[in-house]
Amino acid sequence: MCPDTPPYYVVDSNIWIYTRHALNPRIGELSKRAIDKACGKGIILYNEQTKFDLKQALRTMRKRGEVNLETARAILQDMETRSKFFLFDYRRYIEEHSKELAVCPDYGDRPFLALADASGAHAIVSYDRHLRDLGTYRDVVILTAQEFCEEP
Repeated sequence: MCPDTPPYYVVDSNIWIYTRHALNPRIGELSKRAIDKACGKGIILYNEQTKFDLKQALRTMRKRGEVNLETARAILQDMETRSKFFLFDYRRYIEEHSKELAVCPDYGDRPFLALADASGAHAIVSYDRHLRDLGTYRDVVILTAQEFCEEP
């Protein structure tokens, strides 16, 4: 990342979902604040794999009757309009960094790690236990929405 470039952030699907569908209102508010802060301070990034993760999560929630189609579409639109697409060779990254990625037992979380590292992101914002347990991945810090909001 160039010195003049604003910081990049990767926001996990659970944060996007909680902005419009949180069982705990405090978590929903923190998720909204984290996204607002990331947008104000830098640029949130996504790629095809992280977008697919969000779509899959929303599809599962719809099947369970947890969100309606309108809410699911609004969450996806929020992600697409408040973040920028970052293109990189994901397959090649996976091949070259398979040992480093193996520290995360959840294959579904690996696209977020890959995107953050490939883009030079400052942080990943997530409530996911597998990601949070890592703390960092190749110099990218992993924070909850609350931790991110408390950061200077």
